[in-house]
Amino acid sequence: MPPVTSAVLASGLSGLTVVFARRKPSTEWDPIGDLLGARATDPEWVRLASPIHHAAGATAPILLIHGTADTVVSYRESERMHAALAVAGRTSELLVLDGAPHAFQIAWRGEANQRANAAMDVFVGRALANGTGAR
Repeated sequence: MPPVTSAVLASGLSGLTVVFARRKPSTEWDPIGDLLGARATDPEWVRLASPIHHAAGATAPILLIHGTADTVVSYRESERMHAALAVAGRTSELLVLDGAPHAFQIAWRGEANQRANAAMDVFVGRALANGTGAR
């Protein structure tokens, strides 16, 4: 299997511990509870499921994209992940889209999606050209 040369994450969670503690499960849908399963109340399980705790294990450069108007997952999650990757000495880039909501890609002709697509094209293109994604 060829190595992963880059990864792109849009509107992603980084620290489930904080998000899980703040969640307000509804009777209809609890995405965090569904993600974590039967062990959702186990603090160690929640920690292990949190990408931020695995930043040092990243083997490919990561592009994080997040809108500041995201009310589902705060853009601060991407800022925290970007900082954790930097502390771990891993390559990452952060594109913060001012005013973009969660799932900004739905408006595929919108300015936020066009900026995200342009950033992804450059990021992935660089990774494919040199096999690392690094600048």
